[in-house]
Amino acid sequence: MTRGVSKRGVLLREPVGVALETLRQHKMRSFLMLLGIILSVSTLIVVISLISGVNKYIADRVANLGSNVFLLTRFPLITDVEEYVKANRRNKKVTWEDYEALRQNLKLPLRVGVELRIDGKVRRGSESITDVNIRGVTANMGDIDPVTPRDGRYI
Repeated sequence: MTRGVSKRGVLLREPVGVALETLRQHKMRSFLMLLGIILSVSTLIVVISLISGVNKYIADRVANLGSNVFLLTRFPLITDVEEYVKANRRNKKVTWEDYEALRQNLKLPLRVGVELRIDGKVRRGSESITDVNIRGVTANMGDIDPVTPRDGRYI
């Protein structure tokens, strides 16, 4: 086999030369085609990353709670301010009596826990920090919650 000749006897230089000449003559079309390929591949990577992130979030936060856990929250997952305002007016606050009634009357869940989150101000001596997320939980939330505290611990 001679150099530059394929199995069928066609010169490889000719198709490559025609392709390069076409790219040189139609620069705008070549640029737009390249731009389209770059954008489509980038979009595909972003979509796959988002789907993978959502799957990981659901696996870590929701699925790990298990089927024997009853979770009662005042608000569902809300991303809209107007929906939050409506839910804040509509949904009653969960009280300790509600928790006790659920814990005593629910037969299927192995565990029933309660959690309260507020933003507050923390002081130590003369130093203070505002907008601190304070989370209070019942003692069994250490067994229920798949999230381990970054700072602090379950007491």
